[in-house]
Amino acid sequence: MKVGEILLKAALINAGQLQVVLMEKDIYANLRLGEIISLHGWAAQETIDFFVEEWPQLIQAKEKKPLGFYLQRAALLTEAQIQQILKDQWQASYRFGALAVLNG
Repeated sequence: MKVGEILLKAALINAGQLQVVLMEKDIYANLRLGEIISLHGWAAQETIDFFVEEWPQLIQAKEKKPLGFYLQRAALLTEAQIQQILKDQWQASYRFGALAVLNG
């Protein structure tokens, strides 16, 4: 799967942003697609690297990890944010992902 497709599927970018990046590929010939996306500020380079390099192997793995593990590996949440969500989850009885979205 191509980088753009992976990032679209992960909802890190939208189709319009991908089109912009593909048009700019000639301008930034020395940069990779993910680097151009990061340059625009649409996603952090660490997040892009995670989805391109690690995610395909992780979804094939037999052993699954908690959602917080993946969000931290993707640099989308810090350990402190995960701990706060877990605390809130225990108190409010919401699912982890729902609380992560509600907390931005």
